[in-house]
Amino acid sequence: MEDFRQVKELLVNELGVDPENFTRDKFAAAVEYFGRYYLVAKVGERVVGFVSGFDDGVGLFHGYMGRLVVDKEFRNNGIGRELVERCLGGFKDAGVNSVIVGVRRDNVASRRIFEGKIGFNGGDYFLLYKSLREQ
Repeated sequence: MEDFRQVKELLVNELGVDPENFTRDKFAAAVEYFGRYYLVAKVGERVVGFVSGFDDGVGLFHGYMGRLVVDKEFRNNGIGRELVERCLGGFKDAGVNSVIVGVRRDNVASRRIFEGKIGFNGGDYFLLYKSLREQ
């Protein structure tokens, strides 16, 4: 919970999350849900990035990475890659065999990390998306 304010600030500034919708209770629930797959990167006491993921929990041994955020001021310094590698290490330690991540086609920075530096590929998956917001 000590990182709540700084993580909220990252989500609002980097992803445009509605600050009224990201409460301390929601943050606590997310940290509990993601558990070992919720990791932060700090420079000194400042949170400059975080990653979250989860495993399927049903014995299929798939992991899912849901969110990678790095402060614009600290990008291109290996922080995103380090966070992803630490998260992958947690998956491996838990016995996860494969990890899936969804990255927007236009998110060149994330694609560079996942595809180029870490070695993710399309494999057998085609991810589909549906917005549930009113149109």
